[in-house]
Amino acid sequence: MARARLAQHFLADASWRERILETLTCRPDDVWLEIGAGHGEMTRELARRAARVVAVEADARLVASLRALEQEAHNLQIVAGDILEQNLAQLAGDRFKLYGNLPYYITSPILRKVFAHADQIEEAWLVMQLEVAARLVARPGRRAYGLLSVLTQYYFRAEIRLRLPPGAFRPRPKVASALVHLKPPGTAPRST
Repeated sequence: MARARLAQHFLADASWRERILETLTCRPDDVWLEIGAGHGEMTRELARRAARVVAVEADARLVASLRALEQEAHNLQIVAGDILEQNLAQLAGDRFKLYGNLPYYITSPILRKVFAHADQIEEAWLVMQLEVAARLVARPGRRAYGLLSVLTQYYFRAEIRLRLPPGAFRPRPKVASALVHLKPPGTAPRST
């Protein structure tokens, strides 16, 4: 019931997780903020590669099992709660990288949260519904181009890096997904 309510689709296919990890730019001195740690598969891998990982998870049942992972990886902090209610800079600091497998029904509010913290985000890697990803990267004159395109590109350069089939997830969604890379700066004027 809670999983249906939270619209969780876990990246269950290990080969797709590995492809995503190969695509991410991970360095030993990185600080990562993860949106939706789920069962911790990506969380564990980020913690192996980074100086610090802060993983936010809203599902209390999953948080309980993530606590064991937090005990194993001393550079990992699990935060129980809704990402939309968190102060990202307070959690992760002045500069951090962002990874998340975004619930489809709250992708837009999460993106607005990301935009609000664009000055602190070195880069973001977000898994989302392919249709939404296409809107983020759409250029003027294209059918998918709209307000979400303008906002995204104001703050970041956006690129679809991987397309993920429904079979990569459990439960299987009805739509394809994509890994989107957001890298500042966008078209916003930079202060000097």
